This record gives sequence, structure tokens and C-alpha cells, in this order.
Amino acid sequence: MSLPNECILEIFSKIKDDKNSLFSCLLVNRQWCRNAVPILWSDPLCFPIRPSLIETYLSTLNTEEKKKLATYKIDISDVAPLFNYGSYIMFFETTHLRSGINSWLRLHWMGYDKKLTFITANEENIKEDITNALIKMLLQSSNGFKKLILNRRDLNLIPHPTILLDYSQGLSQLTSLEYSEDNVNNENFELAVELLNILSTICTAIQQINFSLCDNKTTIACANIIRSQGNLKCLSFTGIRNDVEINVMLLALDQSHFLSLRYITLNRCNFLAANIGLISYCKNLIKLKIDSCKRMTLDHCTSLSKRPLRLKDLRLFNFRFHSDVASSLITMWGSTLKTLHIDRIDTQELSNTLVNYCSNLDELFVKLFRRDIYYISLFLRQSSLKHLRIYIINWPDMNLMFLNKLCQILPASLTYLELFNNIPAKNFTFLLKNCFHLVNLENFIIHIRSPIEFENFKEHFKYLKMFVEFHKMLKNVVINADQWYYSYDLHTIDEVVEDIKILGVKCKYYFKK
Repeated sequence: MSLPNECILEIFSKIKDDKNSLFSCLLVNRQWCRNAVPILWSDPLCFPIRPSLIETYLSTLNTEEKKKLATYKIDISDVAPLFNYGSYIMFFETTHLRSGINSWLRLHWMGYDKKLTFITANEENIKEDITNALIKMLLQSSNGFKKLILNRRDLNLIPHPTILLDYSQGLSQLTSLEYSEDNVNNENFELAVELLNILSTICTAIQQINFSLCDNKTTIACANIIRSQGNLKCLSFTGIRNDVEINVMLLALDQSHFLSLRYITLNRCNFLAANIGLISYCKNLIKLKIDSCKRMTLDHCTSLSKRPLRLKDLRLFNFRFHSDVASSLITMWGSTLKTLHIDRIDTQELSNTLVNYCSNLDELFVKLFRRDIYYISLFLRQSSLKHLRIYIINWPDMNLMFLNKLCQILPASLTYLELFNNIPAKNFTFLLKNCFHLVNLENFIIHIRSPIEFENFKEHFKYLKMFVEFHKMLKNVVINADQWYYSYDLHTIDEVVEDIKILGVKCKYYFKK
């Protein structure tokens, strides 16, 4: 008796990222094949594209499109494929489509001259016609795009934006939009504005928006898209260097957004006189990420404090402002925070703020310099953290006294510990010997620098087995190692890994080559 389709789909959805296994399912029987194909063909444009994929999509074109391409001496099979592959696509990305068409032309177009180092006018025309034909087919065939990823440099690949109005059904169910600009030239500027304005009229169910901008030419069009969404949950801005543009974006938010927004990211933005206090109106916001932003001051913090937020997740990366700003933000939201990512804990004020306001914190990610050990210890000694990720700067400068201090302050409540960057093998062993008090540890991830003396390295790995045997709660061990300097037989390490797996612990190691 065969399983119902609903059960098979549920199983396949659990392994959707394991493409090799899904491809194997195609060969089992017709039922498995019919259920695996829609998953495999839902996101083929989100990864580098093989020429064979372009070939398959071309075979689904209608007779009129095939005749048009035949004028370029492109011979497309008249045999219809087994499936309407275009109907399954849910994720569309312009950059990979462009590179995939280029690769296909090099292999299959009779008119392609491999000796030329430049693009001929004829080649540019054929690229445009193939792209137009494929995009029209996908828009017409798709049961509904879920994610659209656009880059301004690739917009000339898309047929005139007004064509989107003819196939609006394929975009009306869009839930995620990413739009990016790589440079500040005027290439495709007018096309981008027109396209974004059309999207704002036909895509009104977007829940996640990510804008990465280089200039102010598309700001208003991007704001129009924000304004037209009624259930926006995630909003991300990158590269907005002008505070006026930030205000244009934030002023597009209305009462529906203040209720629906859960996540906001500001990356490489220049705050200056930006009215970021509008973020405090988002009463259901649970995650705020501020990464590599400039000119944030205590005045901005004051504007954010006017309305209370119950943030669960705060991420402050690559600070371009004073630590008192970080202290102010943590003071505001620390009592509800479960997750905090921060560059450094390097002042008494910041350390005291964590101690006084972050008693409910479960997860901390922090960079650690040697001179910061005192300040971070004040918090770690009294915390009940469950997840700790420490990015240790300048490992070679860390003596065993420092490492001993670090091991002593690791909270016994930890269930997840990740240490990087490039830990020397001798220090790796020392850490293992001094972390036996972490009796609740379930996940241990460590990044090491492999020594040139490989035999010594294998001895260090044996301590890992002892560590695992002692920690009965341990479920996962991951080792990332740098193997730039040698290539040896890893048989001994394989044996240790297998011994660890016998203990019921998942163990993986990765070597850069």
C-alpha cells in the first residue's frame, strides 16, 4: 500500500534542502516523482544555474517563441517536457538567470564566437530575446512567486515593466522582496523606478522587504512599496547614507505597519538627523539589528525610549558610535531581551548595564579582546546564559592564564558554546580540560588552527573523546579547522569521530582546503 500524497509531501518538505536525496526520489516511482518535482523546481534560480536548466526551460516555450529564437540559429526541441516546470517556480532571482543564459550560449549557440573577448551586438540581442521569452513564460506559468530578488544592474534583462501588469497573477502572492544596487551610476535608474512603482500596485501581500540602496534615485519608489503593504513583518535597509532618505522610508510606515512589524534591520546607514524614533511606534517589534551604522547619538536613544518596546533580540554590530549609546539601548530593552549580539563589552558602564538590566538573557554573542576579560567576567559570573558565542580576537596573544580565566567564567548553565577564531591546537586541548564544569552542554562548536605537527594535532583530538564521554548531555560536536598548510591522511581523526558517534553524539569536522 502506497502512502497518500499528503504524507509524501510532508516527508519531502523535511528534506527540501537535501537536493541529492530529492533527485533520488525521482527514480523510485511515478508518485514519488510527481511529489519531488515541484519541490526541486521551486527555487532553481536562487543558485548558480547549469546550462541544462536553461535548456529545459527553453523546451517549455510556446511555438511562437521557439520560431523567434530559431532566427538566431537556435534549435529547440519540439518534444514537450514531462512537466510544466515553470509552474512550480516560487523564487525568482535575476543575477543567476543572467549568468545561466551566458553559460548556455557558450555551449549551445552556433553563432557564439569563443575567440572574442567582448559581447557583440548580435549576442546582446539574443540574450535579451531569450531572457524576455523565459521571464514571460515564468510569469505566465507560475502558480505564484513567493520571493523576488532584483539587482538594478540586471533590470535590462526584464521585458518592459508594464508587462508585469499583464501577468500580475504570478506576482500577486509575493511575500518576500529584495532589491539591491551595486553602484551609484545611472544605469537602469528609470527602469528601476518604473518597475518598483508597478510592483507597489500589484504586490500588496509582501511580508519581508530588504532594500540595499546606493543613491537616492529610487528611495521614493521603495517607500511606495512599503506603504502599499498591509501585513509587513520584516523590514531591512542597507547602505542608506543620507538621513533624509531614512526619514522617507520610515515615514512610509503607517498604523498597520506599527502593528505588524516584528523585525527591523539597519545596515550601513548614516543616522545623523534621522528620525529613528519612529521605530518605537512598532509596538510588536521583537528584533532590532543595527550593523555598521554611523552617527548614532544619545539623542537617537532618547527618541527611541519615548514608547516602550518589548524587544527579545538586539544585535549591535561594528559600532561606529560610543559605548554609552549601546548602554542606553540595553538599559531601555534589557529586561525583556533573550538574545544580545554586541561587538565588545569593554567598559565598566557597559558591564554594569548588562548585570543590572539583562537578568533574563539566554543568548550572547560577543567579540573578546584580551583586555576585555575583566569586564565580561562581571556579567558572565552571575548570568544564567544558555547560548554563548565568543569571537576571540588575536588568539596567539592569549596565554594560558587568560584561557584559564575564560574557562572559569563560563556559566555552568550553558547548553550551547561556540568559540572562534582559529584557536591553536594546544589551547584547544587546554580549553577541553578546563570546561568540565559545563555539565548541561548540548552543543559544542569550535574553530581551531591546525598545527603543522599533524601527529600532535591527532593527540589533541583524542581529548575531545574524553570530553564527550564526561558530558552526558552533549548531542552535537562540530569542529572547523584550517588546513591550508598541509594535506595528511585524516584516518585517525575519522576514528575519533566514529568513536564519538558511538556514544550517541553527532560529530562533524570541516577542513578548509
